[in-house]
Amino acid sequence: MSVYLIIVIVPIFLFHALLIDVVRIRQAERETESAVRKGVRSVMSTFDSRLQTYGLFGVNVGIDRHADIFPEVANRNMRSASSASSFSDLDIRFDKDGWKVSALHTLANHSVFRQQVQEEMKYRAPIEFALELTDKFRKTGVSSSLAGTASFADHADELEKLMEKRETALDQAWNKALEVIDESLKLHGSYERKLAELYEWGQRIGLHDVNELRRALSDAEESIRSMRESADKITEALTKTRGRIAELSGKAEELAEELQSLYEEEQSLENDLQSAASSIDALAARKIELDQLIEDAVRYAAAVQAIKLEIGPDAERFIEIYKAAAAAIDEAQRLNDDVAQEKLTFIGGESLSSGASAEVWQHVPVYELSYFSVYKTDLAKLAANVQGLRQKIGDTILFTGEAFEKLSASVSELQVQAIRFRNEQGAKEGTRHSKNAELTRGKNDQRSLLQGVLDEVQKASGSCGVLGADSSDETYKRLEGDRHTKKAGLAVKYAEYNQSTLQGTGQAYETGDADAAKGNAVSWIKRFNQMLTSFRTELYTNEFALTKFNYRTYGLTKEAADGNQKSAERSDPGSHVLVNQEAEYILYGLDSCMANISAAYGEMFVMLLAVRTTEALADPKKQVLQAGSPLLVFLAALAQGAVEAYADMNKLVAGDSVPIVRKLSAVTMDYKELLRIFYMLHSNDAAAMSRMQGLIELNTGKDLVVHASVVQASAKSSLQLWFGPLLANVVYASGGVGCKPQGNRCEMIKTAVLSY
Repeated sequence: MSVYLIIVIVPIFLFHALLIDVVRIRQAERETESAVRKGVRSVMSTFDSRLQTYGLFGVNVGIDRHADIFPEVANRNMRSASSASSFSDLDIRFDKDGWKVSALHTLANHSVFRQQVQEEMKYRAPIEFALELTDKFRKTGVSSSLAGTASFADHADELEKLMEKRETALDQAWNKALEVIDESLKLHGSYERKLAELYEWGQRIGLHDVNELRRALSDAEESIRSMRESADKITEALTKTRGRIAELSGKAEELAEELQSLYEEEQSLENDLQSAASSIDALAARKIELDQLIEDAVRYAAAVQAIKLEIGPDAERFIEIYKAAAAAIDEAQRLNDDVAQEKLTFIGGESLSSGASAEVWQHVPVYELSYFSVYKTDLAKLAANVQGLRQKIGDTILFTGEAFEKLSASVSELQVQAIRFRNEQGAKEGTRHSKNAELTRGKNDQRSLLQGVLDEVQKASGSCGVLGADSSDETYKRLEGDRHTKKAGLAVKYAEYNQSTLQGTGQAYETGDADAAKGNAVSWIKRFNQMLTSFRTELYTNEFALTKFNYRTYGLTKEAADGNQKSAERSDPGSHVLVNQEAEYILYGLDSCMANISAAYGEMFVMLLAVRTTEALADPKKQVLQAGSPLLVFLAALAQGAVEAYADMNKLVAGDSVPIVRKLSAVTMDYKELLRIFYMLHSNDAAAMSRMQGLIELNTGKDLVVHASVVQASAKSSLQLWFGPLLANVVYASGGVGCKPQGNRCEMIKTAVLSY
């Protein structure tokens, strides 16, 4: 019986002993966990007060006093819990070397930073705040009007390019036509001279053949030779007769009758000799005449051959020039058809058919079909005349008489047609050039007016000297880094910590020239309208930047005589190192005060330029509309908008508000609201947060890398086992308890993770 009792009672006793230690271990675990959590909460309660002014909660767990708080509070809570517990005899002891406090996530982490910013700003800057701002543009109709302005500008550019191409093609066509005219007049001069020469030579030689002339020349030469022989014989006979007379002159009385006969013979011979000499002279003259006729006949034949050989290449060259001119006219007509088609499209376009400026599409010049048909017909007449002249010259044998008259008439008609075409088409071209020149002057005048305003904007964009403090480059080197020493800046440090690249957050608009301003305004409108349709998650971050940091007009009020006003914001933006430029730096990320201030000024001007241009387009001048150039209409509105936008900018930088729409003066915006819009426009949250973190460290001297937002702490404790470690080891091995038996004590490690 006693053995039976022992067998039954001992296991029951051991079970109850084990149960008591297990319960004690469980209670010790709960008490330890509670003490550790309270210790962690105590550590986190010592958050940095300087950072808290920014709405950020972080604790530097590396500071000794924070490390001491945890074991002190944990021990105190453990003692308090043990004295109040029914298990006061737990005898829980903390291991003095088992305390550990570490940071899991710090305020340098963008995810943590963003979360705390959202917690800080979700009540101060709800999404409705941004919606209220954008509703100003929707309810006033500005957003839809801006969309119409961008559309008008794009279509104006499109149509203007087509019109410029057409006018350039017409200029080229006229230049080619002038080449045709010049070639026509050149052909006229050349062939008029050649036909005159042929006519003159033809009149000289008549119907004589060259061979016939050569035979006549041979006969004349033979006659001259024969006459010279006869003259020689007569001369010889005359010499003899005169010698005989000389012999008989001494016996004149005796031989008077014979001498008389000799005298008569001498006279007859002299007459014969004179007659022979006359005949020889006549034959020599005839020979010269025949020589000239033969020469003229040869030259005539050569000239005939030459004119027949030359007219072919000359006509071919003329036709090539004509074809080039005709092709140029066809190209100009094709472009004119494109202009006409686009004009009809724009007139019927829903987004462009309403509003006063839409009237300009009605006045866009389009040339009638007759303009091109007459153009091409007159050129074709010149080409036909040249082809006809070529045919007539090829068919003509003798260039005299009626044949010459017809050829001469064709050559003269070529000149008449060329001059008439030059005068008539030239008058049309002169009118066209005058209109184009007038349009060009109008556009240049508007560009000059706009450029004058842009130059003033460039001068007035701002300088750091007016901000009331010396914003030296050294401060920006601390933020952005020094390129010479290659030392990383604070903003770069936080970007690299988050494995991101520190790039410019926003686009810096340069005022530049008139065309650049026009492109900037249209580009800004498109980005703005896209922003209105899709909000991003950066809204809270944006408002944090505009609330906790300063900007150009920070503290300025219309009532403040000294231009300053104390802020109720706990971060005290007015005392920051970068005076009145932090929000601009966060937005644009440029490495100097002047660059960031100018970037904000430039974008504000571009925005106001877009809005004021839209207003000007709604009320354009009649004479500008009737000029028929959409680009001129837009440039005129742009110039007017620039003047008004510049006046608005002077008010904004002085701390005043300006109306979004001048007709609704009650709906206004100030400098800060415009910055708010730009923050919504530019999406680069990582870079913006890195710069904000850099500025916070610059202003507070607190390194966010070591300020934890999520803290993990652990402690090692133990309690004494009442019934020995043997049974506890069995239970520990089976996973029944959370402590590890060490001798007659059981050790446990408890960890707590808490975040702000």
